[in-house]
Amino acid sequence: MSSVIFTLFDNILWSAIIFFVLFIGITYIFVRNKIVLVFVGIAKILLSVVYSPFVYYKKGLLSLVAFSGKPVSDISAGRQYLLHRILMYVETALVIVATLIIVSGIINGYESFLPPKEVRTALTSIEKHLEELTKNNRPMLDKIEMLNEQWDISREKVNAHYRSKLLKMIFTENNTNFGLDKKLSVHDQYGNSFSILKSFLNNSSIESKESLLNTKEQAERLYVPLDTLQVEIRELFTEYIANWYASNANTIDLKVMDETIIRGLYQKEFVTLYQTNKNIIEDYYSSMTSLKMVKAEAKYRYKEFASSVITTFLVFISFIWVVGLFLEMMWLAVDIAGNVSKLRAVLANE
Repeated sequence: MSSVIFTLFDNILWSAIIFFVLFIGITYIFVRNKIVLVFVGIAKILLSVVYSPFVYYKKGLLSLVAFSGKPVSDISAGRQYLLHRILMYVETALVIVATLIIVSGIINGYESFLPPKEVRTALTSIEKHLEELTKNNRPMLDKIEMLNEQWDISREKVNAHYRSKLLKMIFTENNTNFGLDKKLSVHDQYGNSFSILKSFLNNSSIESKESLLNTKEQAERLYVPLDTLQVEIRELFTEYIANWYASNANTIDLKVMDETIIRGLYQKEFVTLYQTNKNIIEDYYSSMTSLKMVKAEAKYRYKEFASSVITTFLVFISFIWVVGLFLEMMWLAVDIAGNVSKLRAVLANE
């Protein structure tokens, strides 16, 4: 038997062709002009596999309606009272479970049709985050705009004040160092050391604040030793180096006149708001990129939906067929038992 089946499947195309030719030929020989009705009958039989469970489902509902209308005395009259009850329970369960299968299929079909749950969750989360960013950033933008208006009005005045302040600081630092220079240059013991320090500072690079800081630290390390200078002289050397650094640093600021730095000194709130707004904008564009990626994945799944519908349909049909056949066999047994009892009663009366 297995070899026959294997042969058929191994040559399935030719097997199908030969089957149809042979079947049509034999059918024509026996039924002649009714060959179409044969195929109609086959189609109805195949379709009955599908629609019979629905018919039985309807009969189950009608059976419950009929049962509800029967008097209790009619139900309890037979000898198979408990079996009759159990079969009604099973039939009720069949109707309920079959309905639940349909409900489950609808829910699963809907869920399978939509994008995956994690994608929908991510999409909702990103959209909510973008909404919060936009909502929270609006007052901040209004505040920044107000500060910009204030800055436009006071820019020239603030810049002039900043320039004047730098010039005063440079003058004070240079003037202080001029006094220290006069004092230390003529010192009997440390005049020569001071001249070496001054020469080192004057010949150093002052192109940037970084080079100034390196020179300052190097001068303090090389020319202000803790073990060879008196405390008073060491403090004067340190003060001279600090003034030299501050004067040159302020000179660099005066040349550059970085408005961002100036504004940060006079509008500290703006710097904080500006940086926060910048971070929000970066977060916004990053979230928009993520949103595009998630939306690309958030597609309706037609194949999964079709698969879910077909699966539900097959489960429903299979369940009705299996449980329905069992119920019909049990009802048949009850009917036979009832008929036997009636037949015995008739025979006994005769």
